[in-house]
Amino acid sequence: TLGATVLVAYDGGAAATRALTSFAASGLAQSRNIHVATVDDDGEKAWEMAERAVQSLRAMGVQAKVHSIVSVLPNAEALVKFGVEIGASLVVMGAFASSRMAELFGGSATRALAERSPIPLYLQH
Repeated sequence: TLGATVLVAYDGGAAATRALTSFAASGLAQSRNIHVATVDDDGEKAWEMAERAVQSLRAMGVQAKVHSIVSVLPNAEALVKFGVEIGASLVVMGAFASSRMAELFGGSATRALAERSPIPLYLQH
């Protein structure tokens, strides 16, 4: 059973946008606490990017909260740590990216996250 809290990892790329749109259209976002987070060295830039995703979700009838993550941890670890902190039961994300979050979606990092994440993943490529 999918829990009440979902983390959307958003980097502004096409895959992340498809994941966001697919997840919202699936109906799984309804009646859940949605948290959109962006990881970047620049917290303000991360906030603005996550806010754009939240605005897109609102346009699709889904309410969400904005989070920016600035961390010395690798992006995948920072996202998993945040997901655990908020009690996320699912992480929604794109499978490819072209920004700082690219390391998360690159072959070995994606594989490591899929193998080790305590939180189920909703991937879209």
